[in-house]
Amino acid sequence: MSGGSLLRLFQSEYFDAHLHMHYLLRMEQSGVQDYLVNELYKMTDDDVDFYLPQLSQDKTPELYENAMAMLNLCEAAMVNSTVAVGKTDEVADGPPRVQRMLRSSSDPNLQSNRAPSEGRALKSKPRVRRSRTPGAPIQSRERRHTEESVPPTPTDEGGELQSGEARFHPPPRRQVSEDSSLTEDDVEEHEAATPVDMRTSLPEVEALKAAAVRHLAALEQSSTVAERGQALDLPSSCPNAYRNLGLPVASVLSEEEDVLDDERVRECLMKKRRCEYFNMQNQLVSLIMTLSGVLTSFVDKAERKDALAATFSVLNRWLLDRRVCMAALAEGPLFLLGTHIPLWRHQDSLHQILYVHVDLCRIFTSATRAPFLMTYESANLDEVLDEEASSSTNAHISHQTLLHQPMTAAVQRSVATRLTGCVMTELRRAAAAEESPDPADTVNAERSDEGDHPCSLQDLHHFIKQVTPDHWRSFSSRMPKAPAREEPELTSTEADRKPLRAAAKQRRDLAARTRQQIWGEAWKDKVERVRVASPYSRYASWSLNAVMVKGGDDLRQELLASQIIEQFSAIFQEAGLPLWLKATKVLVTSSTNGFLEFIQDSISVDAMKKLYPGKTLADIFRVAFADRLFEAKKNFIESSAAYSLVVYFLQVKDRHNGNLMLLTSGHVVHIDFGFMLSNSPGGNMAFENSPFKLTQEILDVMDGECSEQYEYFRTLLIRGFLEARKHMDRIVLQVRMMLTGSKMPCFREGADFVLSTLQDRFFCNLTEEACIEKIVELIDTSVNNWRTIQYDNYQRLVNGIL
Repeated sequence: MSGGSLLRLFQSEYFDAHLHMHYLLRMEQSGVQDYLVNELYKMTDDDVDFYLPQLSQDKTPELYENAMAMLNLCEAAMVNSTVAVGKTDEVADGPPRVQRMLRSSSDPNLQSNRAPSEGRALKSKPRVRRSRTPGAPIQSRERRHTEESVPPTPTDEGGELQSGEARFHPPPRRQVSEDSSLTEDDVEEHEAATPVDMRTSLPEVEALKAAAVRHLAALEQSSTVAERGQALDLPSSCPNAYRNLGLPVASVLSEEEDVLDDERVRECLMKKRRCEYFNMQNQLVSLIMTLSGVLTSFVDKAERKDALAATFSVLNRWLLDRRVCMAALAEGPLFLLGTHIPLWRHQDSLHQILYVHVDLCRIFTSATRAPFLMTYESANLDEVLDEEASSSTNAHISHQTLLHQPMTAAVQRSVATRLTGCVMTELRRAAAAEESPDPADTVNAERSDEGDHPCSLQDLHHFIKQVTPDHWRSFSSRMPKAPAREEPELTSTEADRKPLRAAAKQRRDLAARTRQQIWGEAWKDKVERVRVASPYSRYASWSLNAVMVKGGDDLRQELLASQIIEQFSAIFQEAGLPLWLKATKVLVTSSTNGFLEFIQDSISVDAMKKLYPGKTLADIFRVAFADRLFEAKKNFIESSAAYSLVVYFLQVKDRHNGNLMLLTSGHVVHIDFGFMLSNSPGGNMAFENSPFKLTQEILDVMDGECSEQYEYFRTLLIRGFLEARKHMDRIVLQVRMMLTGSKMPCFREGADFVLSTLQDRFFCNLTEEACIEKIVELIDTSVNNWRTIQYDNYQRLVNGIL
């Protein structure tokens, strides 16, 4: 290796992640393997994430021990928040074993038909005396609820907590208990100095906090898990967040029983909290995927919708209880007490789910399954406003700061104050909802109240202490709906005086109305409406997210297709070609469940044609984009050409109009890659043998075969094919790495057949001129292909897909 040409290649600027994986897969020399394995530590997070699916394959007996060793290291790194750099000797007894692990290891949670939470739970063992087993993974809090008793919480009058029938009235702000010698100035001064850590000063304020926290625990114990579900009309067959995720208050308070200021003990507590955090993420995924399976048991669509709404209502109430507890304790880091769905690599991973918007969720039609859309808002509650920068600049705390270093007083003050204000907004809205059933009145009253009276931590403690169990159970988890969207007034101001301008305006108005009928409200407008109503919109990190939940489906093949599409897109961009692809994000949670990125502002061609019976795709297209027809057609052609190449190289089947999505920009997006490479619908009968779909309705959008638009389509397809041929190995590598340890349906014909036929489709043995002739033949074969037309007819007659 020393001074050799191979070493010079490895150390050159051209040695990227693709070449790294290529040589790691193909080179057998132990010295080369050792070097490449050590160089893996220098890869970027994005590159590591991109190639992780190649490490998560089906269970292989000879690799199981190595896979479990890798899994143990990953779990240790998560819990300990460390990276085991230079400790490969603890994993394997030599470089070949490490190399095999990196090439073909597997996650056991992906091998069985169970969700991650049904597998092994993470365990940590901090040596700290606690009221329960130190470091134990999250268990059923319902059993602990019945076995443990919470002592009666004294009220301000010294009696026991009772279920009073008197109306609950939110306490006035800046209220100080009658028996306290503190003044409002004392409280404000204490908040400015140490608003979070009150253990060492102002005993009365600390007593107020302790009493509020004890009262909060008693409120949680005042009703059982089943009663929580019944209060929100949760069917018994649906998962209950209080059972699946545990009691939101008790699980946190169990960590606060001892006053521990030692740094070593703090690290033990943080390790324990990280352990429970990752267990809770698995349990959240299990809850969501269980719901997807339960929905299939409801035949009636209305019952399915009600079950979905009730399950998320209980989850929303669980999240509210958790935030109240987090705000009352005012101790960070807060993200370790929240929940998170890590679908987007580039999104802040400290985000936590705040609220699931039931009115924006919907269940999709499926013959045997119940996939649904989950829409939720999230934010980084550990977000801190950088006071040295402008007021609009937001500084996020890094993972390392949160996990290893105590928060400074300024950071704690900023975090605690902002969270307290948001939580108080929610609680006051919940209390006001009892007085006024109109959500709009509640929001308006609260906004007016917020402006006059800023919130403090003492306000929250007083508020909690005055809540009775009856009122606590009656608090709703629903946020007031966002204000209704205002429809634009479509009037012609100068229609009579200027006929030409009036005609253009009429076309614009008709196009706007048509797009509104087809796609509904634009996603950006929906986000803004929800932001207006959300008390957490004051966070710069606030966002509205939507994910597709698919239970009963193996999404690993979808993930492989997404990886390859991402490679094609990168190849086209590097070449400067205007070919457009959308690589949807996929999160595989088990061999039968997962999340898909929701494609915003999209509708299937099938659903679009059902809105306008008797109209062709071209007819609808011309009306919907009458105000920008040239741009929309250009987008349609560039995306159609790009996906035609993907469909051909991957041999994607089942290309009916239900799997073709049209965006408001005119772009086409292909979805559902369950049949590709070597498998096809109908028991692998391979009825669809056309290179790609190019029916007459698609040609009509391009103005027919004799148009300039069609020639543009052919030119793009030829140039894209030639460019992809230059980078064939980048595409083939994704498949090659999966062949040895995966049993995905697309590999049913065997590794040799899949690999050889995939390589043959690139025509690398032909000259460029001969290759172009082959591409033209592929295009001509696809135009109005008889088998493609008959497959569409079959889908129309049997499944009603237009």
